Amino acid sequence: MVVMRDPAPDVVCPLEKWEFMVDQVIEKLNSQYTLHFEVETVVVGEQKQVEKMLNFVSGFQDEQQIQQECCISEKQFDLIKEQFEPYAKANLQALKITQERAGVFLLKGPEKEVHAGEKELLKLAQGIKEKRIPSHRALMTFLESSGCIQHFQNRFQQSLRSPVMLETLGSDLLLLSLSDGALEEAAAAVQRDVCLETVPLENTHKSSAFTKLKDNLSEAVKQANRECAKVELKYQDESNSDTKVQLVGYTTEVSKLKNIVLEYKRNHQNHHATLSLPRPEMAEHFSEISSMIGMKKSNVNIKPTCFPSPCVHLTGPRYEVEDWKDSLESFLQRLVTKQCEVKGPGQYESPELTVYCICIISRLSGL
Repeated sequence: MVVMRDPAPDVVCPLEKWEFMVDQVIEKLNSQYTLHFEVETVVVGEQKQVEKMLNFVSGFQDEQQIQQECCISEKQFDLIKEQFEPYAKANLQALKITQERAGVFLLKGPEKEVHAGEKELLKLAQGIKEKRIPSHRALMTFLESSGCIQHFQNRFQQSLRSPVMLETLGSDLLLLSLSDGALEEAAAAVQRDVCLETVPLENTHKSSAFTKLKDNLSEAVKQANRECAKVELKYQDESNSDTKVQLVGYTTEVSKLKNIVLEYKRNHQNHHATLSLPRPEMAEHFSEISSMIGMKKSNVNIKPTCFPSPCVHLTGPRYEVEDWKDSLESFLQRLVTKQCEVKGPGQYESPELTVYCICIISRLSGL
């Protein structure tokens, strides 16, 4: 506090008396008010002069400030922020930190504080543990677009001892934490709870059932994603006959859709079965046998052969092949065969030749 004496002759107010009166005023102020003494510079004067001085001081301070880029990611900063803030509040009061761009923070303030702040941030960042999980670009895209990363971070914040942050790096997933234990638990959870599956299909352009499969999958995806994005479906090489179904998302939902595809594959993809025949003559005259069965026209390719043993090869959609095989087996079980030897005048030119006739009789009920 500065008290100035108005210039006047000592006869009006002697110096000793004036000093005594000032002391009394100060004592009275101390007793009636709580005084605060500002340690910073205080400018007193006419308004224009004060503003001029303040502008000068502000410009001088700006000239003394610097800005410095600090290369740490947003996820790294979030992990160390809780440790850094008390230090900055106590020692770096004039320091300002903003995110300049991805992976870069801008420190602005007095040179000493900027350098001290950068040093402290980098020191804390060195304590961050990392774990890289090699994956697939399609899975990383799903994690980014579906909000899955934030879901995992919130979950780990509540369930783990230390926060865990997730970043995508191309086709890899990077996990960050200050705790090795939390990092391992988080990595195991991510690898367990999300996945990518690709199921190859064959001859889809010839199968009318493939259209039905696509409708069923579309409805299943719609149901799975009612509340939030949990699974994505893509068809690869759809223009070719051998289409691939790619499923990416939460493991539970991916497994449900995969089972639908596998069920289609079991029933409609090419399947081969072989059925043995009792005699070679049955292979030679299989067309007559098949007409007796009365099977409807199907997509099954039937190839009878005598070598190396009499049999019939069935190739086509599994469910049709199995129907054909079941019908053939049932039919053959109801057959009676009789061998006839032709001799005498009915023989052919070669007397040594014996002709065998197989008479096939359907064993109907009552016979």
